[in-house]
Amino acid sequence: MNPNSNRINAKKRRHGNVLVLLAILLPVLIGIVGLVIDGGMMMDQYRDLQHASDAGATTAATELRLAHGATAARSAATSAVQIAHEKADADVTVHIPPTTGPFAGNSNYVEVISESTYKTHLMPVLGGAINRTLQVRSVAGVRDATAQAAIVILDPNPSGISVASAATIVANINLASLVNQLPLNSLLTPLGLGGLLNTLRNNIVTALNGVLPSLLGDLTLPALPTLTAGFEVEGLGRLKVDGAILVNTEWGGKDEHGATAGINSPLPYGVACMPLLATTKVLARDLRVVGGVDAVNNYGAYQNGGSHPLQASRLAVADPYKDLPQPTLAGATQNGHKVLIKLVSLGPVLGSLSALLQGILQPVLDPVLLNPGTLNPGVYDSLTIVSLGEVKFNPGVYIIRSRSPITQMSLCVVGGWIKADGVMFYITESPTYNAATGSPDASDSQTATPANLLGSVVPSVLLAPLLPGSTIAGLKSASSPFDGMLIYQRRIDRRPIILSGLKLLGGGAISGSIYAKWGHVIFLSGLGTYDLRFVCGTMRVLTVGETTLAPTKKLPAAQDVFLVE
Repeated sequence: MNPNSNRINAKKRRHGNVLVLLAILLPVLIGIVGLVIDGGMMMDQYRDLQHASDAGATTAATELRLAHGATAARSAATSAVQIAHEKADADVTVHIPPTTGPFAGNSNYVEVISESTYKTHLMPVLGGAINRTLQVRSVAGVRDATAQAAIVILDPNPSGISVASAATIVANINLASLVNQLPLNSLLTPLGLGGLLNTLRNNIVTALNGVLPSLLGDLTLPALPTLTAGFEVEGLGRLKVDGAILVNTEWGGKDEHGATAGINSPLPYGVACMPLLATTKVLARDLRVVGGVDAVNNYGAYQNGGSHPLQASRLAVADPYKDLPQPTLAGATQNGHKVLIKLVSLGPVLGSLSALLQGILQPVLDPVLLNPGTLNPGVYDSLTIVSLGEVKFNPGVYIIRSRSPITQMSLCVVGGWIKADGVMFYITESPTYNAATGSPDASDSQTATPANLLGSVVPSVLLAPLLPGSTIAGLKSASSPFDGMLIYQRRIDRRPIILSGLKLLGGGAISGSIYAKWGHVIFLSGLGTYDLRFVCGTMRVLTVGETTLAPTKKLPAAQDVFLVE
């Protein structure tokens, strides 16, 4: 037998075996390739669908965070999946609140279930499924991202206002007109001393000319211009805030990593701490700003060893008092423009009289009470108080609806021992304010931005009880929506409010909420702890020594959106 012939036949048999094995194994090989290709493509589509669903859930939760409502949230979730992530054929189901899982029934969370069909490419060759249904689930929600707040700054883009200096405020007060408001004639005429009327008035004006500059000079109002930041701290000490500082101002600066944040960087800033000493800092449990800060090192944790509080480039927060109504006082007393001057001594007047007249007038004029020292709740066109003695406000609501023709302020309280425990001052420039209905203020838009003020602005409120022993506390009425409110300024009123802390010269207490949605608040403070909350358009704090804000009743925390499932 020919050996070559055997080798040829063996090769033919091997080739036939390979063909048989190939015929048997080819479907298996195709199936493996199909599993790899289709499985990989299906997993890729599944991941894309999961990403789209996650985006839909977080977008819907953001709508809830912005208070746009459940309907807008559902629509946003569907659009995010089908349009933004190009899953037009996906079936999107949105549950608010979720129906399953640990957040079921919680209306702060959104559940998004997305389904789509994967069309296989090679699996049908083996008789496998042609189409596969893919289903994914995502849950996102809104929860607290900071501690509860002590300060909320609402104005995203403040106007370039400035506040009149102490000297300007004094110069704008017509002291002669102020004194002419006093009932001196009714005081002196029954005593047969009507002839002393002009002398007494002149001496009072002289005394006030000496007292007011001294009292207001002690306020040391900050240098102009005021608004280099939405929230600004200056002075010779530290501001400590037992709570969060939440700032909606979009102005620029740095974020917590030292990177550029906000608009118009670097000046003006969202938040600025401009120390006169290297130790001047702001310490808070959280400092959250839509824009940025001037320098990260100017801010620190409230407690030693705590994490850095700064959160920059964050979402704005809502006005915590947006639903607060206007105060009403049915049948309230109408008091017009009220002027109260109370001096401890009128030595210059008594010294100019004879010994006999001094003996007669001494019990009447020393100390001198030219107006009653007690005020009652009601409606006032303005309140002007200059005192070196005690002035008492009985508890309740004081509606002040215009400006004083003398000081151009609505509420001016300078000097003295002020006893105002359980009061609220509602400040408005509505001379026709109806205390029974709250109109016209009640019809103010909650969202419209009032016209910006330019140039130097006289404050609406100057509350400066500089002597120790004063007590000022917000309204005490647990059933009232104004419980704890001390100053409530009409939302569209941009006028500044100047509030002097009571710890500069000794004891005393001030507590309550200050609310001026678009107003600018200046808080002059030092060497003490204050039970105060601030919600305002912009704010400046001038501290001497260490000032601590430690409100017993805090404002809502800032919230963010979190993907949780």
